[in-house]
Amino acid sequence: MGMLIKKHLEKEKVWTSMLLNIDFSKIDLQDALDIAIQIEKEAEERYAHFAEMLGASTLENSASELFLTMKRNEIKHGAELRKKRESLFGTAASNIQADSIVDVEAPEYSSPRIQMSTFQAMHIARDSEIKAAEFFTEALKVVKDKKVIELFEHLRTEEFEHRAILEKWIAEYQGDKESDLNDNSDEPPGL
Repeated sequence: MGMLIKKHLEKEKVWTSMLLNIDFSKIDLQDALDIAIQIEKEAEERYAHFAEMLGASTLENSASELFLTMKRNEIKHGAELRKKRESLFGTAASNIQADSIVDVEAPEYSSPRIQMSTFQAMHIARDSEIKAAEFFTEALKVVKDKKVIELFEHLRTEEFEHRAILEKWIAEYQGDKESDLNDNSDEPPGL
């Protein structure tokens, strides 16, 4: 199978797995905000879990600190989205099930390593921002509601901005980039 076809199929599989039982052509702004809030919450929880798993076992504990920084960012973004939702819809019940969104921005569970460097953690976080931007790009292909389109375009732009920040951090990293990035010899924590 050609590499481009394989990549497309993998991307399609990821897109499908992220969207469990949601028809994006029918969502309204309240649904879109609930989806975005859930995306931020899942990423926040995953980063917190990674930081806890790595704890003091990381090199200088810096990968854990990076994951805590990412967790704080997700908390901030989630709070902004909740504030906007509350101002528009009050306490109206959500139509989106919490388990309807899976791994949109949250890093893969198998990502952390016991001796993970900050450089490796930055790549994991950057890849998660890319994944989230791709999610919004794919969703925008089927969304019909103009307010949802506007929100998702804004959120996609934010993900691109977050990716750019992480790419800047990666470029400015002072450690041994080659060995740090390629050292995946140890098992993920907790396995």
